[in-house]
Amino acid sequence: MRYQGQQKILMLILFGCVALGISGCLSQKNPYKSNKDSTNIQEIVQKIAQIEDCQNSNQESCRTLLGLGVKLAISENDAKHKFGMQTIQDLCDRKLGEACFSLGEFSMYGWNLAGGDQSFPLALDSFKKACALDISLGCQYAGNMYHQGQGAQKDAKEALQYYQKDCQIALSKLKDSQQETIKEFSGWESMPCMNIGKMHYRGESVPKNRKKALEYFTKGCEVSAYACSTIARQFYQGNIIDQDYKMAFRLAKLGCEKSNAESCNYLASMYLEGKGTKQDSKLAYQHFYNVCHYGGVGGRFYAPLLEKQIACYNLSLIAIQKQNHKQALQLLQQSCNEDFSKERLESNKIKIQDYTPACLYLGYAYADGYGVEQNHKQALLYFAKACDLGEQSACEAYKKMKLTPYLYSLEPNDFTKE
Repeated sequence: MRYQGQQKILMLILFGCVALGISGCLSQKNPYKSNKDSTNIQEIVQKIAQIEDCQNSNQESCRTLLGLGVKLAISENDAKHKFGMQTIQDLCDRKLGEACFSLGEFSMYGWNLAGGDQSFPLALDSFKKACALDISLGCQYAGNMYHQGQGAQKDAKEALQYYQKDCQIALSKLKDSQQETIKEFSGWESMPCMNIGKMHYRGESVPKNRKKALEYFTKGCEVSAYACSTIARQFYQGNIIDQDYKMAFRLAKLGCEKSNAESCNYLASMYLEGKGTKQDSKLAYQHFYNVCHYGGVGGRFYAPLLEKQIACYNLSLIAIQKQNHKQALQLLQQSCNEDFSKERLESNKIKIQDYTPACLYLGYAYADGYGVEQNHKQALLYFAKACDLGEQSACEAYKKMKLTPYLYSLEPNDFTKE
C-alpha cells in the first residue's frame, strides 16, 4: 500500500545509504482467558441472588448477571468456572442472545462446560441461537463456521443465509439509530454485508456478479468504516480475494468519506500511483496530510495511531521528491518518535516493512549531518529503534558503529544493544 519503490531508493541516496477467504475467520486465541483469579465466588453468588428482575425477563438485569457469570467463567478455579458457565448457559436458555454468543465463544476456544478440547458443534449451535435472537456477530460466526466447515459440513449456501441475516440486522439497526449502530460495529471483527459481497464477487453459491458485490460492499461500508478499509486492503493487496484496484479505490473512498484513516491512506496511495483511478498527486498529498495532521487519538480521522505515522512517513517521501528536506526530516521525526513497538505493529496487522524506514532514514540523516547537525549518538538511537522493529539495514549500521566507535566519538556505554 505504501508509497515506496523508487522513492525509497531516492531516500537512501539522499541520506547516505551507501556507507511492509472470507474475513472474520475464527481466531484460536481465547479472548476471555486471564491469568488473574481474584474473583470472590461468595460475593458473586450474593450479587446473583439479589438480581431477581432477570427472572421477570428484564434484559438489562440479565446482562448484568451475564457479566457476573463471565467473571466466574474465566477463572482458573474449576468450581468458579463451572458455576459461571452454568450461569451463561441458563441465560442463553432464557433467550438472552448475548449469553448464547458468549457460550459459543467459550465453546469455540475449548472453555465449555466439559473443559478440554474445542467443541465446534456446541459453538455453532450457540451462535445459531444467538443469531436467531438478532445478535449480528452470532450470525456472522455461524456463517463463518459453515463456510469453513467447522462444527458442520462445509456449506456455502447455509453460510450465505447467515451472512444475509447478519447484514439485515445491521442495516435495520442503522435505520433505527445511525450513531449507535456505527459505534456498535466499529470493531475489526464486525463485517456485516461484506462476506455476502465477497461471495457475489467470487460466484460462491450465487452467480458471479461484481455489480451485486459492490452493492453489498457499499451497504457494509455504511455500517462499518473499519470493515470497509479491511476489504479495500484485501482488494488492493490481492490477499484473500483477487487484486482489483478499481474495487479497492471505490471502497477506500467510501471508508475515507467516513473519516477512517486507513481508508484515506489507501486512497492517497492509489491517487499517487494511479491505481484504480487517474493519478492525482494533489489529492494524494491532501489525504496523507489530513491523516498525518488530524489522525490518531482525538483526531477527526480514526484508526490505529499507526495510520497517522504511516501517513507522515509517506508525506516525508513526497517532501524529499520536492527537495524539501527540512520538511521531510520533521515528518520523519513525527512518524518515528511516536510510541510504538514491533509487537504493536503486528497486533495492528501493519506490515513492518511499510513503516520502519522512517527511523532508519533519520539514523542516516543524523549520521551524515544531512539537513540536521551531525550527531552520532542520535543516529545510534534511531538505528537501534529501527533494528528493534526488524529493519536489517539499521542493524547493520548499528553493528558497524559498535565495531568502530572511535570513528564516531562514541563510548562503550552508548551502545545498549548486543
